[in-house]
Amino acid sequence: MDEKRKPEVVLIGLDGATFDLILPMVEGGKLPAIGKFLKEGVWGKLESTIPPTTPPAWSTMLTGTNPGRHGVFDFRLTAHEDPQRPLIHLGKMRGMKIWEALNRMEKTCGFLNVPVMYPPSPLNGWVISGMMAPSKESLFVYPESLQKELLEKIPDYVIDVDIPKYDNTFWEDIEIFLNDLDFCTKKRAEAFFYLWDTKPANFLMAVFIATDRIGHLLWKFCDTRSPLWKTKVGQKVRDRVEKIYAIIDEMLGEVAKRVSKNGSTLIIMSDHGFGETEAFFNANYLLEEMGLLRVKKESAFRKRMFYRAWKVGDSDFVKKILPKSFQRKLRDKIRKGRSSFINDVEPFLDFEKTKVFYASIPCHGYFIRRKGNGAIVRSDSEYEEIRKKIKRSLEEIRQPSGESLVTGIWDREEIYQGPMVGFAPDVVFSVQNYAIVPRPLLGATELLRGAENTPNGFHRMDGIVIIWGEGVKSSKIEGAKMVDIAPTIMQLMNLPVPPSMEGKSLIGNSE
Repeated sequence: MDEKRKPEVVLIGLDGATFDLILPMVEGGKLPAIGKFLKEGVWGKLESTIPPTTPPAWSTMLTGTNPGRHGVFDFRLTAHEDPQRPLIHLGKMRGMKIWEALNRMEKTCGFLNVPVMYPPSPLNGWVISGMMAPSKESLFVYPESLQKELLEKIPDYVIDVDIPKYDNTFWEDIEIFLNDLDFCTKKRAEAFFYLWDTKPANFLMAVFIATDRIGHLLWKFCDTRSPLWKTKVGQKVRDRVEKIYAIIDEMLGEVAKRVSKNGSTLIIMSDHGFGETEAFFNANYLLEEMGLLRVKKESAFRKRMFYRAWKVGDSDFVKKILPKSFQRKLRDKIRKGRSSFINDVEPFLDFEKTKVFYASIPCHGYFIRRKGNGAIVRSDSEYEEIRKKIKRSLEEIRQPSGESLVTGIWDREEIYQGPMVGFAPDVVFSVQNYAIVPRPLLGATELLRGAENTPNGFHRMDGIVIIWGEGVKSSKIEGAKMVDIAPTIMQLMNLPVPPSMEGKSLIGNSE
């Protein structure tokens, strides 16, 4: 191996990983490599961004800045930046990225499957894009010549496992999902070690998505507090989930051997944690009731009928009386047209009568139409009045106990700082600390829809961070934040931290 390109820091991202699942597996002896890292390294919870969603969180990790500076709030541009809300691309991430900082110091980089890194950016090193790359027929690799090499070596490499295309109602469909996750994880590990051996770089980073996908579709089967834990399907799910975690742990064990041989450092981290989904909050229904949003007449009836049909189809009564084969075929037909990146809101809104709307789950916030073509909130006074009205309405929603349902409400200026704050949602909020998921669905007929009988989970603020390697002493990290990862990489490589990075190194911030 070229000594000038020898890896100095290797970062493995376990998307959505949480100690809530990892620690019990470690204590049961099922994850020996991670157990070794926890015993010998520096580790602790890693606080995500607000909200703790993929686009802002990974962009903060890559830049060391908050979303108000890097400007990534969603998989799409926000309504304030472009009313058409096209899909984001890497060029929209503002500020100095970690690879730019390292390249300036004559360090090479390699990135595999890192979210928001599509299309791949030219750099001194290589990039294999992950989610948002349309297919293996698209150009998702830099340099371009590496794409042919990678696909000749691993022709069945998998770019992503897109959650909406899978169903978690019946074991037969869950098994298909788990088989695909298993395969994807193995192929990603194979690709990573091939690239490490043939295209070494001073900084290597790979993100594995299985931990996130399991959390979204199967969380309650893995949570001892859930009634689904005790079901027969729950036991089958956990057996398979543990095997996938074991694949990841085995991969990390091989990484550790290489790291030890090179005298380098390993960082393991996640962009957020996970927990159960208790219910869904129909965020645009609230606006309809307030008179701030209107669906187009030609779309409103169809949307409401679809919502009602969906509710009926998901009811326990219908699930019991309809043959499983029929339900599976119907659900499969619906899933084939779904994607994490489809925009199903703006095309159906009557913008002449819509002053506010909730665009997507990643943003977790309301957009007041003060900017852009056709904006109908034209004065600062009306803008502030609407913002106060929305916050007051959120505050007034109560649980049966009388406590507030919405646990966090912020003006965007309270949580973001920098030149891109004006592109953020005007009001950001969380419902029961993300246990209740606000969704942009149109046509809803109630504010809340229960999720007691579905195994779904959603993101939480606390992710994970583990640092292990030569010179790293065993200790516990307290107060680690997403903005701290980039400065930590710079310090571990004995390089100056760029002034643009807002965080601080986690080495020296342990107790």
